[in-house]
Amino acid sequence: MPSKKFTIVLYRGCVSPSPRGVILIPSRETARIRHKPALSVVEGRKPCENATAFDPEGAKETLADSTLMLKFMVVLYRRPDLTREQFRQHLERIHAPLAKALPGLRHYRQNHVSDDPTRTPPAWDAVIELYFDDLNSMETAWASPHGAASDADLPRFADLKRTSWSVVEELTLL
Repeated sequence: MPSKKFTIVLYRGCVSPSPRGVILIPSRETARIRHKPALSVVEGRKPCENATAFDPEGAKETLADSTLMLKFMVVLYRRPDLTREQFRQHLERIHAPLAKALPGLRHYRQNHVSDDPTRTPPAWDAVIELYFDDLNSMETAWASPHGAASDADLPRFADLKRTSWSVVEELTLL
């Protein structure tokens, strides 16, 4: 009986075959088994419920989360002359389409402050998550005309003296 071939995909802390024959593996084990054409499920690992997998041709199997990708986060502060609603409207209706047009962008998430009567509201207004395949893909996106358009739009709604951004390492601990 021929062995089943699996696409190997990084995901911290778990391993699991998907319905499409994809096996998800912890990233620290990648160097050992990444290039093997077939393997069986690694014993003793919890199953992955959320991940993003890519087959060898680059087609994406959309699940929810992955350590395969580079994560870039932006902590946005609104301009002082804008209300929270004006800021949000601009971010959702004008800036989001510009950001979503970035070449190589895999996921784009906006996190907005919600009313919480038990806590003091944060000073920031939104946290943005952008996911790319790798650092080169991200830098190519920022250098593109779409990246320039996105950057040019930021001063229209964001306080750039307080806004910050960085590539981050996400650790899933639970």
